[in-house]
Amino acid sequence: LIATICITVPYTQAQVVITSDNIPMEVGTVMTYTSHSDDEGFEVNVGLEGANREWDFTNLIFDEFETDTIMDPETLEEAGEFPDANLIVRSLEGVSGLSLGEGYLFDIVSDSGWYTIGQLMVPGEGGVLDFPLDFAENPIQKMVLPSELDEEWEVGINYSLGMLAPDTLQGGIFDSLLIRIDIDGFSEFDAWGTVNYSGGVVEALRQHTILSGNMTVFGVLSIMGQRREVEVYADELETTQEYRWIAPDLGYIATITSMPLEDDPEFNLASRVRLRYLLPGLVVEEFRLDFGEVNVGEAGVAEIQLGNEGEGFASITRIEIKEELQEELEALVDLPFNIEPDSSYAMRFLWSPMGE
Repeated sequence: LIATICITVPYTQAQVVITSDNIPMEVGTVMTYTSHSDDEGFEVNVGLEGANREWDFTNLIFDEFETDTIMDPETLEEAGEFPDANLIVRSLEGVSGLSLGEGYLFDIVSDSGWYTIGQLMVPGEGGVLDFPLDFAENPIQKMVLPSELDEEWEVGINYSLGMLAPDTLQGGIFDSLLIRIDIDGFSEFDAWGTVNYSGGVVEALRQHTILSGNMTVFGVLSIMGQRREVEVYADELETTQEYRWIAPDLGYIATITSMPLEDDPEFNLASRVRLRYLLPGLVVEEFRLDFGEVNVGEAGVAEIQLGNEGEGFASITRIEIKEELQEELEALVDLPFNIEPDSSYAMRFLWSPMGE
């Protein structure tokens, strides 16, 4: 039995609203995502803006998996860096999708908004920073709360990174480098409707964000005991568009990031996709088909019981019957057939023996 994810998208009419009570914040919650990145781009369909839209992401399941885990501030030593945070998530996702490696995002969720106030890399997990990025004075607004269609706000991200200066840079005169990144953007909820993914069909808001900015590199040296910063490089950061779908009580379901320099909001090439993945748990409760005594020229019916103990929808898309039995054995089911989580189904088979 081969299990995949497949379900039909229904029609919805109710406007989707996200409040602070709809943001997942329970400590210990683990959210699994399937993801894929490609510098050459790959085809996607982000759909149109507006009300009562439908998005089907069941074909976007990749081999790469990652998790977001909601941490307990009482047991997380790093929580002391940002004591005001009431939501701490360990994730590969960085601030507004800017990933620097696996780290902790420190957020504040209030009745009026969802903000990021800091980011800190997980030691030994490949992060490029060993010090926190502090946004507490200018928090990064993830969304206005409550939010619904046409809600919009500005996004500003400003931070500095320090690193040792290479000896090959201008004869090794600099002690270190200071990298200043300034990103400005705009975010809005431009659509709502249903999202079809591995967990079934849910109602969601679509968030559209456009980011651009610049990066400046300063060489740091000491002259007569005084610190000096000399600009050695400056460049603009390429404009990027991003869509994120968020469902009440489930959080973010999908993220699609455009290729750099994309100016069409209906782009069809993505550089990265991240999709929530709920694993089905298909089990066969009875492996043996017992037809009893069936004579040649007659037919008998038997069944096996299938259950789904996972979180995601399971779908039976193909049944493989041994070649020597294909003319005698038939599955009495229309495929594909979906089995919801915490449910079971009796699959019946017809056997018409043709001889010994």
